[in-house]
Amino acid sequence: MLISPIEQNIIDLRKKKYTYHNISKELNCPLTTVQKTCFKFGIAVKIQKLPAETISLLKETYKQTKSQRKTAKLIGCSKSTVAYYTQGLKEKRKKQLVNGVISWRRRTKEKLVAYKGGKCEVCEYDRCLQALEFHHLNPEEKDFTISGKSWSFERMKAEVDKCILLCSNCHQEVEHGIINLNKNIINEKNSQYK
Repeated sequence: MLISPIEQNIIDLRKKKYTYHNISKELNCPLTTVQKTCFKFGIAVKIQKLPAETISLLKETYKQTKSQRKTAKLIGCSKSTVAYYTQGLKEKRKKQLVNGVISWRRRTKEKLVAYKGGKCEVCEYDRCLQALEFHHLNPEEKDFTISGKSWSFERMKAEVDKCILLCSNCHQEVEHGIINLNKNIINEKNSQYK
């Protein structure tokens, strides 16, 4: 098998216990090239087989540090070994973080909707939080779209001050020009629903 100069350099550095990232930086070559070369020549990262009590300690340490690098250093194994044994924990942690963000956004929307009166300013609809939306009165003043943001409540509140609260139906009618948002139309529309 013919070995290219870059492959030989990768093999030499890997034998000196260089990590893939360090080899990539040292040789200024893509990380995937390093990984493929190491796999091709059988010098890829090997996962250490650990005794059950060490695995338990590793998982507990990872739960506390929330870092594969710190855990590897404390346990005395490679980061790849930590990744192998904590893969499920990492996914679980990621799910917890995602669910936390979703929950924060829902609570923030509840507060913002309550701040704007809690109901559609045209038809007074108030049954479903997800059906209530913020419509910027002047698109030129719009700094960002309210939905899907995780900024501070005060920053969100400042942006909501530039909006009116509409239900999904009224919002679509406003966007398509069916409802005109001048005060007379809003008052007239409100009186129809009372």
